[in-house]
Amino acid sequence: MNLIDIKRWSTKEQTAPTLQDDYSDYFWSAGGSEALAQICGDLGSTKGQVINVYLPSYFCGQSLRHLRALPINLFFYSLDSELLPIYSNIRTSHRVNPVNVFVHVHYFGSIKAQEESRDLANELDAVLIEDCAHIISPYALDNWRGDHLIFSPHKHFPLPKIALVI
Repeated sequence: MNLIDIKRWSTKEQTAPTLQDDYSDYFWSAGGSEALAQICGDLGSTKGQVINVYLPSYFCGQSLRHLRALPINLFFYSLDSELLPIYSNIRTSHRVNPVNVFVHVHYFGSIKAQEESRDLANELDAVLIEDCAHIISPYALDNWRGDHLIFSPHKHFPLPKIALVI
């Protein structure tokens, strides 16, 4: 599959898509949980240490299976009533267990608070991963903020289990 396939799902244009200026590459993975584990594993290898990955407390247990196989530490942060991170709790936890990777999930297709998550990741010198599994297309927004974006088109279309990482 190619990135142009995603473009065809969301528009009638048949031209090759252009990534935002901030994003220069993409790859396909066997699924979102595999993609998340690959990113975290690569970051841990690059840093040469066990990294701390912060995930929302409301996160699919099945999606954790690949992460649990890695030499990483998982920390779960609280969410408010709108399923958004409680940033003050993350800052407090960061003092004891520094955040290396911060995962921001866009639940049920609702794209919000990624600016605040970007600011937090910058403040804590962490990598920001936007979990976009519930977003139908990378073209739903033209200003993503994560260092990595993970889309799962198989959740919206009759496709094999795949993920697009930008």
